[in-house]
Amino acid sequence: MARELGAGAIVEPPTERALAGPAGATPIARLRAVAAVRSFVSGDPHGDRIRIRYYRTDDPNTLTARVWFGPGAEGPPGHAHGGASAAVLDEVLGGAVWEAGHKVLAAQLDTRWHAPLPLGVVMTATATVSAVDGRKIRVRGAIRDDAGRLHAEAEGLYVALADDRLAAFAPWLPGSDTPEEPLG
Repeated sequence: MARELGAGAIVEPPTERALAGPAGATPIARLRAVAAVRSFVSGDPHGDRIRIRYYRTDDPNTLTARVWFGPGAEGPPGHAHGGASAAVLDEVLGGAVWEAGHKVLAAQLDTRWHAPLPLGVVMTATATVSAVDGRKIRVRGAIRDDAGRLHAEAEGLYVALADDRLAAFAPWLPGSDTPEEPLG
């Protein structure tokens, strides 16, 4: 359903076709790192805040996503809040690290904005693991529009967790007896 913003601007939700990934990419139903019903970014795939779809390409260290910022993510009039775009970058960067086989938490996320992200426009977010040094994994990512214009970019440092620490942060992983769906 379309939602009106100030000054009569209307933001239409994207079609699934608009959120489709690049040619040859494989859709990812749910990132390994994310409890689907609990994620600020991807937990409401049909809501009015953020809609995102993830894709795997030939590069095992790269994750691609198609993302739409809706009226629920508004910051400056007609544009996404910087916190919403930073949250997307954090999930995409962290997702790239998890999909590459590392069970991590973010330790540092440096985000730079180059142009405001307009609401109602589907963009592409990408992230690539750039270095692995023991438990420290570095990753870079960006959000670009379909013309290739850079809107935001980030560099992150993620730290791999030992299995005993991981259970406290990710109880939905295989082997856990904690349900993914919230109780009650």
